[in-house]
Amino acid sequence: MELPIKADLNCVNFGIISPVKLQDEIETVLKGSYVHILFILIIVAKVNMIIIDLMEHICLSYNSRIGKRRKNGN
Repeated sequence: MELPIKADLNCVNFGIISPVKLQDEIETVLKGSYVHILFILIIVAKVNMIIIDLMEHICLSYNSRIGKRRKNGN
């Protein structure tokens, strides 16, 4: 039972994160509010992409209407 503790201390001394400590860090991050912030950022990014697509569609349709009017002489 003494070997894993020594291996863990050696990992800490050399600056390498042991798998147990890495798992603890992942669990604390998942329990924290970081996941909520990440989901909010993903939702905001998707909404922004939808808005950009709609604006492009509106601008293209508006420009095509103006082009048709100019060709017809209006």
